[in-house]
Formats: sequence, structure tokens, C-alpha cells
Amino acid sequence: MKQIKLLNMKIRNFKGFKEFELKADGQNTKVTGDNATGKTTLYDAFLWCLFGKDSKDLTKFSWKPLDQSNNEVHHLETEVVLEFSIDNEEIELSRMNKEKWTKKRGSNTETFEGHDSTYRIDGIKQTQAKFKKRIEEIIDEETFKQITNVYYIAETMPAKERRKMLFNLVDALNDMEVIESKKELSPLISILGKHSIEDKRQLVMEERRNINKDLDNIPNRIDEVDRSINPDLTDENKSTLETKKVALSQKIAAAEEELANQKNGTHLTNLRSDLQVKVAESEESKINYQIKQKEKISGLQTGKQQVYEQAMNANEAVENEEKALRNLKEELSSEEKYLQRITADKDVLRNKFFIVQSESFPEFDEHKKTCSLCNQELPVSEQSKIEQRYLEEKEAFNLDKASRLER
Repeated sequence: MKQIKLLNMKIRNFKGFKEFELKADGQNTKVTGDNATGKTTLYDAFLWCLFGKDSKDLTKFSWKPLDQSNNEVHHLETEVVLEFSIDNEEIELSRMNKEKWTKKRGSNTETFEGHDSTYRIDGIKQTQAKFKKRIEEIIDEETFKQITNVYYIAETMPAKERRKMLFNLVDALNDMEVIESKKELSPLISILGKHSIEDKRQLVMEERRNINKDLDNIPNRIDEVDRSINPDLTDENKSTLETKKVALSQKIAAAEEELANQKNGTHLTNLRSDLQVKVAESEESKINYQIKQKEKISGLQTGKQQVYEQAMNANEAVENEEKALRNLKEELSSEEKYLQRITADKDVLRNKFFIVQSESFPEFDEHKKTCSLCNQELPVSEQSKIEQRYLEEKEAFNLDKASRLER
């Protein structure tokens, strides 16, 4: 088995991360933090680089950064670079997505046409196929998800695959071993005969198809009976006709009963019900036997269902509490941001107010009454005009100041 260690991870423009670097240096690394702070985003970025999926195993998910209005930010390059040590040999894997915008002829508007993906191994550009092949040489995707996500098998893995994997963990059993393990299943021996459960299921399905065909043919058989009811009565005596009538009546009754059974599906339903019950009992016995063989502990099944239900209820309660806590934190964060914005606006307005309040109109300069060239006093009429202009300017300044303070 290969020894795989994460040395470093660099993230650029992925979801809420503009620039981020996680230096693991090949050591066990624990990432902690409140909800919605980016823990899952780290794992999403990791899986996106390797397999193009998120932690929920989805290929279609939102990986672009969002603005304050929760709209995608365009014209950005999204890139994740992973540095590994594979059996003490270092390797760098990276994936970058870039938007494609084109201008159609005769138009000044750019149109979004999708994304270009660039894959690199140790800095060398590769095709997607070669990139995937190199990752598969290191570890296959399914195994990787099983060993890196504790919830993958229980929550994400398809039920059929999960069941197949669990059965592969225990010794193989044949149908007869399962039937012999439980007395109630002994009737299955005569039902199955020399057939396996799968073969018997196939035979029942064929029987079902034949019954459906018989249902289609019954109207023709009724017509035949009707025709036999009305034969040529020439040279027939009354006693013979009565005997035929009774026989035909019985035949009609039997046909009608068979038709009723076929129409309401009683025979098929009974067969299907019996088979389902036996298969269910067989499956139950098989699972119980495998659990006993695996666990080797008597009494383990006692209270298992109750404990499971309690665990599920507790898990649901925890999830509800966490959801309520997330909602409260989001509401608190929103209110805090709103308060910060109002506080900032208040500080700005207060500073503007004090600046305007500190403004003052300069005192009248008496030198303006004298000539700047000869230093003699100007005529009285000219001095009056200068003083009047000063007073008008001062009044206009005070009115403007008062208006700005009030705003």
C-alpha cells in the first residue's frame, strides 16, 4: 500500500477563499472553526482538484466566489494546487478553471461560453485523461473517498454498493446454509427444489408472464364455450341436451372462476407474497448469521434497534440545534455588520460636523480701506462698499455653514 502525505495545498478564488495556503508538511492536521468558516470548503477544494467533485460527491456545485449580493464574480481564475509525498517521492497536481468570453461579430457585448480547465502535473500541462490516469495510479477514487470521508459509506455511497461491500466483509454463504440456520425457513427447501433463490425468482417471473398471456386468451376461450353451448340440436333428445347443458354450465363456471382469479391476480399475488416473505426471511437470516459470525459476541443484537433509533433521534436533535445555532449566528453576524456600518457612518458624519463647526469667517481687514500702492485711505464711499461686501460675504458664509451643519 502506498504512503500518501499532503505537504501543501494552495487555493485561489475558490468559494470563500481568495488566497489561502494550508501547510500540512506531511503531518496529521486538524482544522477547527465555527460553522460557515471554511472547513468544508477546504475538503471541497481538495476533491475538486483531484476528481472534479465536492464533499457530497456532486460534479455540479457552486465553486465560484460570490459578491455581497451572492452573485458569482466573473473574470477570475480558480486554481487549487496540491503537493504530495507518495512513498517519499514528491509530486504536484493542480487544476485551474478560467471563464471563456467571446464577442460575436457586430456586437460590443461579451458572451459567457463556459470554462476552460487546465491540468498540470509537476507544472507540466496535461490532458484531463492523463491527469485522471496519474491519480488512479496513486489511488482509485472510490477507495480515496472511503478513507477520507467518515460519512461517505453511511450517507453518500449508493445503497447497493454499500450492501455489496458489507457482504464482502464476511464469509460467503450459500442459500442452503442460510435456510438451515433457521427452522422457520425449512419450507423453502421444498419450494426451491433444486433451484437457487435467484433461479426460483426467475421462474416465478416467467410464470407471471404466462399468466398474463392466459388472461389475454380467456376471452377467446369464453367464445369457444359459448359456441359449444349453442350446438345444432337436430336429432338430439332432451335428456342428452340436459346432460350437455349441465356439463357446459360447470365448464363455464370453472372458466369464470379462473377468469376472476386471473383478473384479481389472486394466484399471482399469493405466489409473489409467498416468495417475498421467503426471500425476506432468507435475507434476514443471512444477515443475522453474518453478524453473528462477524461479531462473535452473544447478545449483541439485544437493544440494537433501540440504540440505533436513539442515536438517530439524538443525531436529529443535534442537527436541529446546530441549524438553529447557525441561524442565530448568521442573524447576529448580520446585525453586527449593520451596527458596524451605522457606527462607521455616524463617526464620519460626526467628524464632518466638527470640521464644519470649526470653520469661521475671517475678521475684517482694516488695511482694505487703504490703497495698496500709496497707503492712503480710500474715499469714504469706496470704504463703505468694501465693508458692505464683507458683511454680505460673511452672512452668506454663516448661512451656508448653518445649512451644512443641519444636514
